[in-house]
Amino acid sequence: MNESLELFQNLIGNGNYLDALRMLFHYPLGMWLDMYFTKMRDAKGLLRFVSFCRDIVDGEKDSISPEELERFDAVLIGLELSAYDRANDFDRYIALFEDTRKNKLYANRYAEGRDDPVFNQYVLGKDDRTTYVHFLYTEDYRYQIILRKKARQDAGKLPKTMLRHQPEDLPTEEITGRFEYMQWILSTILREDYGYDWNYK
Repeated sequence: MNESLELFQNLIGNGNYLDALRMLFHYPLGMWLDMYFTKMRDAKGLLRFVSFCRDIVDGEKDSISPEELERFDAVLIGLELSAYDRANDFDRYIALFEDTRKNKLYANRYAEGRDDPVFNQYVLGKDDRTTYVHFLYTEDYRYQIILRKKARQDAGKLPKTMLRHQPEDLPTEEITGRFEYMQWILSTILREDYGYDWNYK
């Protein structure tokens, strides 16, 4: 679906790229972004969007703090994982998750630890007041599901009912209707939350 990338290029390509991304990755637009790719079932479009965003960040990285670069990278890794999940591409999901967990030690801060063995596996360090936890901790539940699906797939025992639905499962008129609905929601958010009149059409 080339419409997905065209939509985002139109949305963020006519102003300050970084400010647009900052808006897009935070509430309420961040919630809309997740909803968009869920409704459209557009894993390929999501991967193109991630690549598009990485090009923007790479082009502006000299003006971005190291802390914000980490935040951008973490968000984009999460989106890429979501794309592989939606595409039923278990191998790429697992490879990205495990490489990221090993090599991208970005931490979320928690006020205290937890009596939870899964949580403790992701702890990167702690001090008197804060526990620093790898950002993929919140993705572990999905990672475990993907591992089980992969094992069943390798054993030839993965039923189709356990696979994510794909856009080709939808009739063209349904896809068009969903796309137009998501544009309407986006234009409403931009108008009501940001005072910005945006009309993709």
